[in-house]
Order: sequence, then structure tokens, then C-alpha cells
Amino acid sequence: MIANAERFAWLVTELSRLLKAYLEQSSDSADNPISHYALMNLMMSLQVLEKYATNDPATIELMKSLYEKHKEVMDQQLKH
Repeated sequence: MIANAERFAWLVTELSRLLKAYLEQSSDSADNPISHYALMNLMMSLQVLEKYATNDPATIELMKSLYEKHKEVMDQQLKH
């Protein structure tokens, strides 16, 4: 049986591959730049998740840092 982390890593990799192939084949970026940007942003996020799923040390530190910053923002909002 595949562990959840392994399945997650595979799904992220597969979605990233499919999205990259779509963006390379797509010809509508000039006609719909906002949607194209949104898909590129999603692809970059998936690449970060892919590195996180494979335990890349720099990405793990980035995620920890983002978590701490997000937590600070949320704590500040709750105080106001």
C-alpha cells in the first residue's frame, strides 16, 4: 500500500507535469493573460509543493518561515 506522503508526492508531480504540458501547448495566453498567469502561478506553487513532498531542506525551511509569518498575521488579526 502506498503511504499518503508518497501518493501526495506522485499527485503533485503528475499535476505539475500536466499543467506544464498544457502551458507549453496553449496558444491562448495573449487572448487570456489573466488565466494564463493564474495557471503559471499554480504551476509554480505545485513545484514548491513537489520539492516539499520530496523533503527538500531549503523548501522545508521556506514553508516553516511562511507558516510563522502567516501565524503572526493571523494572531494580529485576532487581536484587533
